[in-house]
Amino acid sequence: MSEENMQQLILDSTDKGIICIDTAGKCTFVNQSAQKMLERTEKELLGKEIIKLMCQAKPDGQCLPLHDSRICSLFLTGQGCTVDDEQMYRENGSSFPVEYSSYPIKNNGNIEGAVITFSDISERKRAENRLYHLANYDDLTELPNRHLFLDRLRQAITRTKRHKNQMALVVLDLDQFKKINETLGHEAGDHVLQEVSLRLSDCLRKCDSIARLSSDIFAITLENITKTDDIHQIVKKLLENISKPFHLTNHEIYITSSAGISIYPTDGTEISILQRNAEAAMYKAKEEGRNSYQFYKIEMNEKSYQRMMLENSLRLALDRDEFLLHYQPQVDLKTGKIFGAEALLRWQHPKLGLVSPADFIPTLEETDLIIPVGKWVLKTACQQAKNWHSNGLGKDLRISVNLSSRQFVRPGIVDTIRKVIQDAVISPHLLEVEITESTIMHNIQVTIESLKAISAMGVRVAIDDFGIGYSSLAYLKRFPIDTLKIDRAFIRDLTIDPDDEAITSLIVAMARSLKLSVIAEGVETNKQLLFLKDTGCDHIQGFLFSKPVPEDKFIKLLQEDHRLSFETEEKNSQKRDYCPIL
Repeated sequence: MSEENMQQLILDSTDKGIICIDTAGKCTFVNQSAQKMLERTEKELLGKEIIKLMCQAKPDGQCLPLHDSRICSLFLTGQGCTVDDEQMYRENGSSFPVEYSSYPIKNNGNIEGAVITFSDISERKRAENRLYHLANYDDLTELPNRHLFLDRLRQAITRTKRHKNQMALVVLDLDQFKKINETLGHEAGDHVLQEVSLRLSDCLRKCDSIARLSSDIFAITLENITKTDDIHQIVKKLLENISKPFHLTNHEIYITSSAGISIYPTDGTEISILQRNAEAAMYKAKEEGRNSYQFYKIEMNEKSYQRMMLENSLRLALDRDEFLLHYQPQVDLKTGKIFGAEALLRWQHPKLGLVSPADFIPTLEETDLIIPVGKWVLKTACQQAKNWHSNGLGKDLRISVNLSSRQFVRPGIVDTIRKVIQDAVISPHLLEVEITESTIMHNIQVTIESLKAISAMGVRVAIDDFGIGYSSLAYLKRFPIDTLKIDRAFIRDLTIDPDDEAITSLIVAMARSLKLSVIAEGVETNKQLLFLKDTGCDHIQGFLFSKPVPEDKFIKLLQEDHRLSFETEEKNSQKRDYCPIL
């Protein structure tokens, strides 16, 4: 084989494309790899201008003059280059990304052209684009993530500052979204998030930007704002779109959202401050009842700080033994005797003292703290009941414990209850778990299975706050329940509102037909007591007999055999701090 043939064989054996050009930029040599990548024959390529094979063009698509094209201008001055952001064209006009190196061909010091070696880097570019997408976009909704959004927010601020106008940052959170994941599953939750992202995007203008910051929190920038009314209209539309029904398999659900708004430059000129203020306004919207929006006000920061400190303190409270239980007696209307107690969570803060349940229970519910704290309540209440029984205080005294929605739907709740009973060595029938009406109706089949397993242990089941939900008689017959607790909303105006009287009488009659016991909550007056007794209600609890009390005071009530007197004159209603845990 001749030396020339050997050289040709070597050049054709490499997987890199090789093209030689003359000083006019025309191809004088191409190897087989170059022909293959460009999908052209040697005959078609020889004599062709290199700038017509590469993306060396003006914005209007016309080829650059030879002296302006990067690949030619360099070698003409005796310089080499390596480039990884170029495109080359195939015969059919399609392009592909290449990485190439170009070096001048010199003969006795004279430049006669250049040799160009290149590789198709399509796979690498796809991988880079995928990594960029993963780093900057939310995989579920395809919206920009926090990282990309902050960059876009920075750009939006720069544009707003340059044009001397205003922009708004909106932080939007779905109200009680976790309940969807817990009751219908994460697949349903993911579907809702995808639909929400589409609905929000449909409300925005071309100049606006949206991102998913975290699980159910979205952020939106509204640019080119000339008047506050523009913000009102857009945010109202956002909330209205989200409040429309979501159609899932076998389910139609409704959710709402809360939004907070901060305005540049009025509410801050730095990203962190704008974001913090928008979040503070969003929390204020939630406090005001959800399904609304709030513009930032200076005083909101103090409340946000207090909320943060409260949550931080709550996360330490369990380990520091700051939680305790109070017990509200439950009284039999036939004998007037205490037959049970509802365990209610209290928090003894080292600096704030006894914190109202209304101030910290919602925070527990909104975080995962409700799970360990709820387990502690169940365990402590059962152990306390065991101590009472061991000390001869109420042999058949029943202890009632609320289960939060998040506790009840969590896998393993049945095993948790079983272990707590075993550890406390307490008879299962002396424990009653209370579940709200809304909780049991979220996922009927799962609820029935869990309640059957709990009931099979011998543990009693009560539906709490009955009457304010949407359960039907048909469903009640399917649930293995023992007790209905009439919500205090019906008891409060019992003797002055005919509708409440009718509803309460109906609940009692329905319970008797289903052979269920009935407890009326929130009984505060003797008139309420007498009405309930005449109606046939089995049990009551409320301030008329006793508010929730610490363990030592509850023990004293048992030791003194404190009973309900039906001759007692009506007591004045008292403001209560009642807020049931779990």
